[in-house]
Amino acid sequence: MFAGEPPSSSDPTKRPCRQISSVLETFRRLLLQIGGANIAARIALKAYLATLGAGKVGFTILGKQADGDSQYVGGLRGIVERNVMRYYLAIEAHLGALSVPPDARAETSMRDWFAATERYPLQLHELGRSDYFEMKRVEYRRQAPLISRAY
Repeated sequence: MFAGEPPSSSDPTKRPCRQISSVLETFRRLLLQIGGANIAARIALKAYLATLGAGKVGFTILGKQADGDSQYVGGLRGIVERNVMRYYLAIEAHLGALSVPPDARAETSMRDWFAATERYPLQLHELGRSDYFEMKRVEYRRQAPLISRAY
């Protein structure tokens, strides 16, 4: 073999090149899949903000509107702020319910969480009281057997 001549297919030095090429191709495909998921997530977020999430706001006040009302943050930051508050209120309701007998904790926690979220209707109101309790009771009955098996 002369200098500058490509290695033959029987040349053992070509095998590592193929392996490296295969690894690079796999890495490229992985990046494309991750990028594709990222694009899909961005599209889903934009769709949510244009439909169900349109008009929903967070807690940070950005300034005043022309009519004097507060202007709240929206978009992704608003989503994050609402979710953080929901989780905080859920933890607070759960810990508060620990002071009642175990068989009353679920109802107490649901009642306290709903009451806490209603203090922030602009940001957190999603369902009426009866719809919320109906949904949560069905969910609790569905999960109860799984929870009892876990303990």
